[in-house]
Amino acid sequence: MEPTLKEKKRIVVFRIRNLDKIKRGDILVFYNDQVYEVLVDRVIGFPGDLVDITEDGAVCVNGQSLLEPYRVDQPTTGAPHQSFQVPAGKYFMLGDKRPDAIDSRHWNEPFIGKQFIIGKATHHLFPLVKIESQAVN
Repeated sequence: MEPTLKEKKRIVVFRIRNLDKIKRGDILVFYNDQVYEVLVDRVIGFPGDLVDITEDGAVCVNGQSLLEPYRVDQPTTGAPHQSFQVPAGKYFMLGDKRPDAIDSRHWNEPFIGKQFIIGKATHHLFPLVKIESQAVN
């Protein structure tokens, strides 16, 4: 998730009680039962969405190009086109630094169940006594 979230930086995470309040592009903290780790990525696809990642790395959701100002890599050519139909109760996640990100595109089961979502990252906190004034998104 660099440069949005720097390594060894602390973040504030708020538990999500109502999943309807999640917005596309929010940074979520979740447990991935395939890699047995807590991970941090952006939510890109919601239940029922069709997520397409083109050969040049552009992301389309339900046929609409997704504007991703947080994305830091340059689009690459020659990557295979990928399509993901997000099932009910699940979410599709992508990292900001796509060439290095191990995210939904790479997992055997590319979707995260709603029961595994821990919370939403909202602010940087580093060191513990200094809170940055800018929200994560």
